[in-house]
Amino acid sequence: MRRTQLIALLLVVIMAVATIPAIAAREIHPAPATQQTPTVTAKRTPTLTATSTPQWPVRGQRYVVGGSLRGWVSDYVIGLSNRPIQVWRKYPSQTTYTYWKSVNTDKTGRYSFTDSEAGQRAKNYMIKYAGDSVYYAKTTYKTVSIGATTTSLYSTNYYPLPNKEFVIYGFVKDSYGHKLANQPVRVYWRAYYTDRWGSWISLMPTSTDANGKYISTQMDWEKVQYYVVFAGYPYKPNVYWSSQSRAITVDAS
Repeated sequence: MRRTQLIALLLVVIMAVATIPAIAAREIHPAPATQQTPTVTAKRTPTLTATSTPQWPVRGQRYVVGGSLRGWVSDYVIGLSNRPIQVWRKYPSQTTYTYWKSVNTDKTGRYSFTDSEAGQRAKNYMIKYAGDSVYYAKTTYKTVSIGATTTSLYSTNYYPLPNKEFVIYGFVKDSYGHKLANQPVRVYWRAYYTDRWGSWISLMPTSTDANGKYISTQMDWEKVQYYVVFAGYPYKPNVYWSSQSRAITVDAS
């Protein structure tokens, strides 16, 4: 072999040996891993309900307001347990709610609290869940009517002949529609004079019968109006609030 060929072969071997450490270094030190972005779970909106038991309590009667706080996992609705529920309340005549108390939901997501009222016709509640890292805040409202009654008024004849008897009648009922028996009511009357109505005059009182119905026999010769007032439950004071019927017109002119 010629000297020049030998020298060339020797240079090739030397260069090959020199590249081995670089290749090994690349194999020993792999490329850094790609950094992953963490997954963010969207917050959910829960449901919050409120009812009262009994639905329409009488004055001074204790009643329970309660409901449920619910969310979901996947497609399954679940009760949110051990969550604080704030209770705020006000009367209808007030414009702002006042914080009253807090209660926690039980293991099924239900909550309840007890209250009563004797001096007002209704009480309004604002019930709030403040939310957490998974669920948004939620608020619901509940109005409880206290001791409400209704008094109705009708006539057997709205256009009777002059000086002919007719009957006005109606019912006194509680919020459930139950007719209240043996309740005193008072009838009010006024006449129409050419271009104006006269003043209201109180007539003889009457009472409801065993079916909650009252009857009053009348006789007129002109255009008149009537309305009836139930003053409240006489045998159980402060149980029911008073109520007034609509006015009706009877034209006997």
